[in-house]
Amino acid sequence: MDLVFEQENSQQDLDIHLHDEHGVDLTPCSPEEPESCSLDNGQSADSDEHFELEAPAACQPCTFYVVVQGFGGSQNRYDISIALE
Repeated sequence: MDLVFEQENSQQDLDIHLHDEHGVDLTPCSPEEPESCSLDNGQSADSDEHFELEAPAACQPCTFYVVVQGFGGSQNRYDISIALE
């Protein structure tokens, strides 16, 4: 998935979070624990984010929820695209 946005300052930083079918955040990232943030999870400190997930073979069908979250309360406009392959 790709999250596209223009970030001009730190109050516009958006991140991708992936939740499982029970609502558990599989990609935690917060100002309280910034070391939990990962570029591989679409959680950088600048514009645009990218995230890829290969669902486990045992997970058929799978349910995941994508959440776009402002880092530390940030807000911004964005476009998101999700490709299933």
